[in-house]
Amino acid sequence: MGIYPQYAVVDPANNFREGHDQFAHTPSKPFVVIHPNSSLGQRPEALRIEIDLDGRSFQHQFIFYGLLLETTKPYLCNTCRIPATFLLIIARNITLVKPNILCCDGFIEFNFVEEEDLLQVLNKAIELRHLLLKSVELKLNNDEYADFKDVCKNIVKFSRMQNSFSLRRRIDPPKHLRYGIFTANGEEYIKNKFLEGNEQLFNEFKFGSIEEEIALENELNLNLIDEKKIKGKEYFCEKCQKKFWFEDNVQILKHKKEH
Repeated sequence: MGIYPQYAVVDPANNFREGHDQFAHTPSKPFVVIHPNSSLGQRPEALRIEIDLDGRSFQHQFIFYGLLLETTKPYLCNTCRIPATFLLIIARNITLVKPNILCCDGFIEFNFVEEEDLLQVLNKAIELRHLLLKSVELKLNNDEYADFKDVCKNIVKFSRMQNSFSLRRRIDPPKHLRYGIFTANGEEYIKNKFLEGNEQLFNEFKFGSIEEEIALENELNLNLIDEKKIKGKEYFCEKCQKKFWFEDNVQILKHKKEH
């Protein structure tokens, strides 16, 4: 989220073999190379996914990058893989091209098998967009957000949805787009309006079994423990009226002396 719109789509013609250039395409520059010394450049097989004859899969992914380095070749540096559906949560512009096709940022088309698949994914993405914006607002205001773990959980669940789709890259996407989600005729997409007749389908949609839910909960708890270890000790300063994280008690004392 923090480095959007620095993302790229992997070229399907790549051989995904070590020692060969692996190409990707960004909205502003096609045919950039994943830096050979990066983790994905060293392990290109991680970019390979299983697709059907129509190019559909629920494993599609994008590459988010921290730097586009222009040398003898344009290289993507500081790269990481992100599930393709995550783009629906952070994209500036989403347009419903057809009942089963939507386009993000005028650059990438998601082609679903059925309209119901698109509605399931899109409407869940809308919920997460609102939830994520609210959590960021609370965080910036230094408010406690007790349900932040629920945000993480829902994002992980969303990224693991099993709706198959194919991707198609558009050449030379527009540089200026309206913010929001729109229909093909330019009207703003209204979730409830387009859910008419599909409410039961969407409400009954489940992410996985109880066992998978428990496994995800345990996974997030472990990540939370690791994050706290990295942050250090939590300390609330009465004079600053803010919560800080310090490596040890010595750092806390140094902060107190600053007042």
